[in-house]
Amino acid sequence: MNLERRKEVLNKIYQIYDDFIKDYELACKKSCSGCCTRNVTMTSLEAYGIIEYLRKNNRLEIIDRLKAEKDKKRFQPKVTINRLADIYANDEPVPVEGDSDPFWGSCPILENDICPIYEVRPFECRSMCSKEYCEEDGFADMDPFVLSVNNLFKQYIEHIDIFGVSGNLTDLIIYLEENDNKEILRGSEEVIHPRLINNHPAKVLTVPPEHQDKIKPIYEKLFKIELK
Repeated sequence: MNLERRKEVLNKIYQIYDDFIKDYELACKKSCSGCCTRNVTMTSLEAYGIIEYLRKNNRLEIIDRLKAEKDKKRFQPKVTINRLADIYANDEPVPVEGDSDPFWGSCPILENDICPIYEVRPFECRSMCSKEYCEEDGFADMDPFVLSVNNLFKQYIEHIDIFGVSGNLTDLIIYLEENDNKEILRGSEEVIHPRLINNHPAKVLTVPPEHQDKIKPIYEKLFKIELK
C-alpha cells in the first residue's frame, strides 16, 4: 500500500470514528483546550499529513514554533500500542514509560486556545472526548467503552503505518520536516532516533471481554476498508 493510499485510508478511519463519537453527548467544544498539552503522541503518517497541510496553507511558522520549544519537557513514548499488546499477549516484561505531566505546558501549536490544524489533528486529539468539562474537575471523564474503541483505532492507525514510526507530536514533525524524511513512510530506510519508536502490525487486539460484542460493528467497518 503506497503512501497516497495510506493517507486515504487514514481519512476513512477518521470518518468512521467521527461517525461513532457523534452519538455521544460530550462537553468538548471549540476553544476548549484543557486537554491540549505538549504530550500528544501520533504516527509518522499523521505527522506527514499535518506537514502537508501546513505547507498548503502557508503556515510553516508553526513548525518554527515547535523548534523553538523543542527543549521543553514532554512525554516521549518508549513503546507503541501494538507492541504493548504483543508484550501482554506473550507475558513479557512491560517497559517503564517516562513521565507525562499536563502541567509541562499546552500544545505549542495552539493559538489563543484554537487549534490551527484542527482539520488534520492526530487521532489522539480526536479521541480525547470528555463527558464533563475538563478544566473544572482537572481531568477528563471518558466512557469505558469509548476508551476501548479508542485503543482499537490507535492499533489500526499504527497498523497501516507499519513502515513508519511513532512519537511525540513535536519530535515527529521536526524530524519529518527538517530533513524531508518522508522516505521512512515508504519503508525504504530504517529510523534510528532516540525519541522515535518503530511501528508494529496489529497482531492482538486490546478489547476487554465485556466490550467485544458491542465493538464488533466498528471493527467490521474498519476492516472493510480496502488496503490495496
